[in-house]
Amino acid sequence: MADTPDAKAQMRCTDPARHIMRTKNKGWDDCGNAQARVDGTCQIIVACDVTDAPNDQQQAAPLAQATQANLTPAGIERPTDEAGAPHAIPATLDNGYDSEAAVETLETLGFDPSIATGRQRHRTPEAEASAAPATAKERLAAKGRTPAGRAVYARRKVIVEPVFGQIKAGRGCRRFVLRGLPKIRGAWSLVCLTHHLLKMWRYGRVLSMA
Repeated sequence: MADTPDAKAQMRCTDPARHIMRTKNKGWDDCGNAQARVDGTCQIIVACDVTDAPNDQQQAAPLAQATQANLTPAGIERPTDEAGAPHAIPATLDNGYDSEAAVETLETLGFDPSIATGRQRHRTPEAEASAAPATAKERLAAKGRTPAGRAVYARRKVIVEPVFGQIKAGRGCRRFVLRGLPKIRGAWSLVCLTHHLLKMWRYGRVLSMA
């Protein structure tokens, strides 16, 4: 007896190994979810990946691990305090990554996550100093209500968001044309590599002119 597929089952005839993604307009599309971790000084992409999952909550940990795996061979170590203890690496992520598991994993890996837990409203009162947040989401929300927390998260709009704008609007890389997730990941890695070359060329020109 043949198996009966679910009434809402989806199947891609041209690339059956990859899922059809649900998009923000509540429809379905043939696309990939490009991920990037960007440094806060030169807008260099330090880790990248592409998934076929529309939810970003499960992507925070793999990208953090990839960041550490790329920085270590490059000889880039975490700064330390006077006692020699390493500082946590600031990590600002949008609310798509907001989950208890993501926050706990990032903190375990040595990152200090700042993730939006909701829309930030003007004149939101600061977190009470005596309050002791019990969950990761409460800690993030309390941090986001402080001036320091707001300042850290505000840096996201000049760190990672411009990079996607430069790639999509400036260079016209708006879609993948290959089939299969491995090929799409290779294409995205190539896009990120050329992004590095352009950044180094432009910074080199600035230094030579100075």
